[in-house]
Amino acid sequence: MASEILLFDDVSTQRYHSWFNLPRSPQYTLIEGDLRETVTAHALRSCDVVVHLAANTQSAASTIDPLTVSKNLELTRHVAERCLPTKIPLIFASTTSVYGSHDGVVDENVVIQPPSSPYATMKLEEESFLLDCYQAGLPITITRFGTIFGVSPGMQFHTAVNKFCWQAATRSSLNVWSTALNQSRPYLHVADAAASLCHTIMLGSKRPKVVNIVGENATVRQVLMCIKRVIGEIEINVEMHPAMGNTSYVVATHLARSYGYLISRSLQDGIEETMLHLTGVSVKN
Repeated sequence: MASEILLFDDVSTQRYHSWFNLPRSPQYTLIEGDLRETVTAHALRSCDVVVHLAANTQSAASTIDPLTVSKNLELTRHVAERCLPTKIPLIFASTTSVYGSHDGVVDENVVIQPPSSPYATMKLEEESFLLDCYQAGLPITITRFGTIFGVSPGMQFHTAVNKFCWQAATRSSLNVWSTALNQSRPYLHVADAAASLCHTIMLGSKRPKVVNIVGENATVRQVLMCIKRVIGEIEINVEMHPAMGNTSYVVATHLARSYGYLISRSLQDGIEETMLHLTGVSVKN
């Protein structure tokens, strides 16, 4: 077990509550500031592994203003270039949104077509840069996460499942994108995302280069059914959104299973716990 965890954060989102109630062991050290200044080769000299999570993840917002995610590539380049001289293993959190221009079942070996959203396009560019670093000798693992849901101290509500839970708890109707109702998308509980990062670290030199981490693939209609099981019927407002394409894809996870990645939380589990935190309602059996 690590004796110390260094946390580099510019705290630009101001989710200070993410730092509350951290375990007493190991020691956590927060290094606050712009990562392009705080993440240096000297600062990383004693690190066994670097987990790179820093990014603007506002996918929908990026379709309106692509510049919102333009900094992501710059940060990834900076972090990787500081790891490269001493070959510090780097774990990079990517997204299954990179598969967004495909129909059907996709896995890590598919030749990816250009994604539809600037956010996913930027992630793919970051992956490409990191794979070049891999060829240069830097140990890299790219974890492609499904859309995150579930309760956490710093949880956000701009992605599908959490957003629907928020709307269901605070108003009488849900807003749903018309093209999304029957499209399949991959989802992942935040606890399983965290566990997968820990598992990746523990794999050591046996880590995969690129791996899909997904709890389950589901349509928006299935997500809504999970919410209805908790709170009953609710009005649905169907609307258009520029970020949505016409594709429906299922992300295969056979590679993750072969490496021992485990999933412990279902979509229904995450929705039930989220609704309980938001409303205190009793979960229906």
